[in-house]
Amino acid sequence: MQGASGEGFRCHQADFLEWANTARSYTKIVMNPPYSKGRALHHLEAAASCLAPGGRLVAILPGSMRGKDLLPGWEVEWTASYQGEFAGTGVNVTILVADKPAQ
Repeated sequence: MQGASGEGFRCHQADFLEWANTARSYTKIVMNPPYSKGRALHHLEAAASCLAPGGRLVAILPGSMRGKDLLPGWEVEWTASYQGEFAGTGVNVTILVADKPAQ
C-alpha cells in the first residue's frame, strides 16, 4: 500500500522482510525493528541487504545485542545501553551505527 503524507513524502505499508527482497539500494537507513522472538536480527540483516556500498545504517536495538559482531566486516559503533526509554517497557536499548564497506 502506498500513499502520500501531509509533508509530501510517499509512505509505504508492507511486511518489511518481504519488501526488502525487492527494495532498491539506499545510502542511509534508520530503523527501530521489532525485538521479540529474534526479529531484530532478521530485520537488521534485511536492512543491511538494502544498503548501498559505503552506506550507513543506524538501528535502535535491544541492549542484549550490544557488542556482538552482527555485521561482519562493517565498521560499527555502539552507544551505551539505555533503560526505560520506551514507556511501559523494561527493555534495555542501544544504538548501532554501522558503515557498510565501500566494496
